[in-house]
Parts: sequence; structure tokens; C-alpha cells
Amino acid sequence: MRELEASEDVKAKLAIEYFVYRIGLNAGMLAAALQGLDAFVFTAGIGENSASIRARVVEQLGWLGVTLDPAENFRSARLISRSDSLIPV
Repeated sequence: MRELEASEDVKAKLAIEYFVYRIGLNAGMLAAALQGLDAFVFTAGIGENSASIRARVVEQLGWLGVTLDPAENFRSARLISRSDSLIPV
């Protein structure tokens, strides 16, 4: 993912867009199946290390009432959602 984010190649940008889209799609399906979410958790390498991917994914989850605190996301805090977010992230 670091290489894709650093690349200027259109295909790399498309790969990132598709990756984020699929996360949003699957999160939406799971939210529907579970009839809501208690929290959204980022894990592993990308989830722990890529503020830009986290921000893009949270943007996809906006329809669920998820809002991001950009400063907390940038510093990779444990809680990166704003206090008014309906779902903690």
C-alpha cells in the first residue's frame, strides 16, 4: 500500500480507490446484516499505519453517521472519530 500511495501511476490510484470502495461496500453489508455497528476498528499494517486510507474509508462510512477527527487520525490515536460521531472509530 505504501508503494501504491507513493506512486503517480493512474493504475495505482485506481487500485487504492477500488480497495477503499470494497471496504466501504463490505462494511455496509455487514452493518446491514448486524442492523448497525457498535464500532469500526482499523487493524493490521494498513489500518494502523495509513492515515490517508483510514480517512478515505471513514468518508465511505459517512452515511452511517461516522465522522473523523483529522488530527487524531494523523497521529494514529486509538480513537480517531469525533465526539459527535454516531459510531466510534
